[in-house]
Amino acid sequence: MRSRGYGLKGRTAFSIYHFTRKDKYVLGMMIGLSAIFTGGCIKGAAYASYDPRILLAGFTIQGYAAPISVSPLLALLTYLCFAAFCFLPVLLDVTETIRFSYSRRKETADLEMTYQKIYQTLEQEGTDR
Repeated sequence: MRSRGYGLKGRTAFSIYHFTRKDKYVLGMMIGLSAIFTGGCIKGAAYASYDPRILLAGFTIQGYAAPISVSPLLALLTYLCFAAFCFLPVLLDVTETIRFSYSRRKETADLEMTYQKIYQTLEQEGTDR
């Protein structure tokens, strides 16, 4: 909605975006998560085999271990960083939706107060005559 100019004063069809501090923070997070995941991949922590049984690097599942020897902590960190990187857009969308609904509720409350003040003023003017 911001790209269509929602929330700007006057009539406008678009908004010019600037690279903000929030964008820098998210970019830094993405670079950091990618670096940790890439480091884990280089060390072999992202090894996975699914046929005929599931084998993950760093973990023993039902008595079977992957042919690559990696610490479970490194493998877990690699998998968690990849998951966080993949779900980052979803998290950003959810937080933006929550913020938008909060601002919408606040705007509605402000609008109701404005209408209430108008009606009270009209009633006072009507009784003053």
